[in-house]
Amino acid sequence: MTTATPAWAEVMSTALVGTDRTGPPTWVPPTAADPASGLLEVAALLAVSRRAGGLPDRDVARPARAPDEARPMVGAAAGNRLTRLLGGNVFDADARSELTREWLSLAAGRGLVAPPQSLPALLEAGRASRELRSLVAVAGGNRARWLAEQRPSWGYLLEEADDPDEVDLTEEFDEPYDAATRPAAAAVAWDETRWQEGSAGTRAALLARARRGDPDAARDHLVAAWSKEPAANRERFIATLGIGLGPGDEVFLEKALDDRAKGVRQQAVRLLARLSGSAYQERMAQRARAAVRLDGSGGLIIEPPAEVDPAMVRDGLSADPGNGAGYGKRAWWLEALVAATPLSTWLDYAPDPTTFLLHRPDADGWAENLVRGLARAAARERDVEWARQLLASPSAKALLRPSYGTRPAEGLYELLPPAELSEHARDLLTDDNASQQVYQLLMMCPAPWPADLGTAVLDRVVVLITRERQGYRADSLCQLAARKLSPSAAADVAARAAALRDDEAQYTYERAIERLAEILHFRQKMIEELA
Repeated sequence: MTTATPAWAEVMSTALVGTDRTGPPTWVPPTAADPASGLLEVAALLAVSRRAGGLPDRDVARPARAPDEARPMVGAAAGNRLTRLLGGNVFDADARSELTREWLSLAAGRGLVAPPQSLPALLEAGRASRELRSLVAVAGGNRARWLAEQRPSWGYLLEEADDPDEVDLTEEFDEPYDAATRPAAAAVAWDETRWQEGSAGTRAALLARARRGDPDAARDHLVAAWSKEPAANRERFIATLGIGLGPGDEVFLEKALDDRAKGVRQQAVRLLARLSGSAYQERMAQRARAAVRLDGSGGLIIEPPAEVDPAMVRDGLSADPGNGAGYGKRAWWLEALVAATPLSTWLDYAPDPTTFLLHRPDADGWAENLVRGLARAAARERDVEWARQLLASPSAKALLRPSYGTRPAEGLYELLPPAELSEHARDLLTDDNASQQVYQLLMMCPAPWPADLGTAVLDRVVVLITRERQGYRADSLCQLAARKLSPSAAADVAARAAALRDDEAQYTYERAIERLAEILHFRQKMIEELA
C-alpha cells in the first residue's frame, strides 16, 4: 500500500504533467471514466485523508524529546497576538505578513522565543514565505528546529541560522574592509564543528564573522570546501566575500566566473565589479571606452557593441538579455558596460565628468542608457555626489524605469542621508506627475518616518480622499504608512478618520485611513507586549 504523503506527491506530479503524457500511477484503480477523471477521484480521497491525518507507523522509533529552550518565551499577551496573526483573524494577508515579520523581529531582537502552541502555524508561514524563514528560525527556538526535523515540508528551517547574531550577519555582505580597525586574527575563533556540521545559514554566518576578522583565512576555509559544496551553498558562501573584499580574493573570484552555476557566476561578477583595480574592472573599462568616445572636438560618440563575444559573456554580459531588460540588446549592453566601469574612468573625458556626461544632446538616443549605467556604477561605488547629480539630471526619470524588476534610482536614493531622502519625498508629495517616484521614495525612507514626513503623508491622504477623489492612491499610501509610521501616530490618524466619518460628503475611501489607525494601534500594543 502506498502511504498518503508519497501518494499525494505522485498524484500532484501526474496532474501537473497530464495523464495523456504519463498515464496515471500504477496503483490508481481503473475506472469506467477516462484516466484524468480517475486521477481526480483519487486526489479528492487523498485530500480528505491528508486532512484527517493517519495512524502512526509502529515500526518507526520514537524521536528524542524536543530540547529545552535556551531563551525565555514571550509573555501570554504577545503569544496570543502572534496566534491571531497566524490564524488569519485580523486584517488582510499583506498586513498580516508585515505584522508577523515585525513581531518576529521584535521577539528575536529581545532574545525571546514564540510559544510552543504557535510553532506549527509559524513553520507553515515560513514555508509559504522565504522572507520570514530566517526570523522563524530564531524566534521559533529549539522546538521549531526539532519540529522541522520531523516533517519534510518544514525542512527548510534546518538550512537557516538559528542564532540571532548569525541571522544579522547573513543579511548584508557588502562591507568595506579596514585592516586598521579589524579585530586581531587570533581573536576570531573558527568553529570547525559548526563549519562541518552546521546548516547552510549557520556556515554562511560563520564565514561572514571570520571575514570580519581575517578575510584571507576565511577565504581559505571556503576554498578548501568549495569543490564539495552544492551550487546553492556555493552561491550563498561566495557572497560572504563582500565582507573585507580585497586583492587577495581576485584569483578565486576570476575562477568563479567559469563556475557551472549561474548564481555563482553572477555573484563573482558583482564582487569583481566592486574590487578596485581588478582585471575585471579594467576589461569593462576598455569596453566602455570603445563604446563611449570623444570625437576630437569636445563631442561624444556613443556606439554600443553590435554583438557580444564569449569573453564578454564570461564577464556577465548576456548574449540575449530577454524581455525583462526593457530595452533592445545594444542599449542593454551599453548600460551593463557603463555600470561595471569605475567612475574614475570618466575623468579622462572631462575634469567634471558628471556635468559632461549627464547633459548630452549629442548622445544619439543612447543618453538614457548611459545615465542608467552611470547610476548603477554610482550605487555600486556608494558615491553620494554622483547620486545627487544623477537625480537632478534631465534624464532622472529614466532612472525610475524598471529593468529586471529594479530601478537605478532606488540605489541612488539609498545613498542619501535619511533627512535628505525625507525632504525629497516631502517635496514630491503634491506633484501629481511624480506619484510613482514619491511612492518609491517613501518606501526607502527608513521606519519610523520623521514626524514632519508622517504628517505630510497624512495630509496628502486626506487631500486625495476629500478633494481629488483618488481613493486608490490614498489606499496605497495608507498601506505603506501602516509599515512606516511610528505607532505613536495612531491617535492622530484615528482623529483624522473620525473627522472624515463625521462629514457625510466625504468619499467612501475614508475606510483606508480607518484601517491605518487600526493597524498602528495593533502595532503599538504589539511593541508594548514585547518590550
